[in-house]
Amino acid sequence: MDPFRNKSKIEIQKEAEETKKIVAKIARVIEDAKACLNSTTFAKYRESVKEAREGLIKLMKLSTEPDPVKFAFFAKACLSKIDVFDMMLDEVEKDGKREVKV
Repeated sequence: MDPFRNKSKIEIQKEAEETKKIVAKIARVIEDAKACLNSTTFAKYRESVKEAREGLIKLMKLSTEPDPVKFAFFAKACLSKIDVFDMMLDEVEKDGKREVKV
């Protein structure tokens, strides 16, 4: 198919319908994220993530591993977990602040 051809009315209508469906799905994600952010369960989750992050940082500080390679692997594992926690929170917060655009 030639992507530069003139589309038929039916193709244009199908694309418009598909766009509407996608916009509705995005809007639902945004509304779900807002509801999640406002829930007490998410507030508890956010607090437990904060405590876990602080715990991982404390573990790295308290480490007495004399081998620098072993410590580097340990620290990298801790930092990877912290990164995952941050991404999990950030993505929900980003979705909750998003506007529906297409």
